[in-house]
Amino acid sequence: LNTTEARKMAAGNPLSFLNVVKPEINLPVDTDPYSQQVYDLGKNALKEFRESGLLVQDTEARIYIYKQQMGDHVQHGILGLTSIDDYENNLIKKHEFTLKRKEDDRTRIIDEQDANAEPVFLTFQGTPHTVEDQEIVTRDQCYASVDSGDNVIHTLWLCSQAESQYFQDSFKQIPELFVADGHHRTQAAFNVGKMRRQR
Repeated sequence: LNTTEARKMAAGNPLSFLNVVKPEINLPVDTDPYSQQVYDLGKNALKEFRESGLLVQDTEARIYIYKQQMGDHVQHGILGLTSIDDYENNLIKKHEFTLKRKEDDRTRIIDEQDANAEPVFLTFQGTPHTVEDQEIVTRDQCYASVDSGDNVIHTLWLCSQAESQYFQDSFKQIPELFVADGHHRTQAAFNVGKMRRQR
């Protein structure tokens, strides 16, 4: 989303996560979106979301199953973490160039917020049993479900430790991932990881 689109989408909704990832929406239109004021605002919004309990941190590493339903169309995904080492070693494949200014902006917001707040959409050539196991998980009671008001229903399932380990082990058999959407976010996360290792 550009800033204008984000302003429109988040209008009247103080709980919109756009307050964290596009904080300039809460400042005058002529505000420089790369000013320190913008980054401070986003950092404070994330802090408020955490302190109010809107965001909670898992006590242990887990995998989530994510479903989007748009009318009759349903798609599932696996929510988890990837490694900057896999990105650096080209096990996560890119197909777009990034714009330096946009990449620098996302790098700065991740570093200043001390959070990777925006997901990246990766795809992979999986095996049939991976899909079947996702379907098994989604038969249980969901962790959360919300209708986002744009004819899309988002549902999450929290995997057990054993299920999480299964998916983790399954991905060891998948040789590569592909960035479907989020080249700037992926590169920015890599940049922050490398900077922090150097520090």
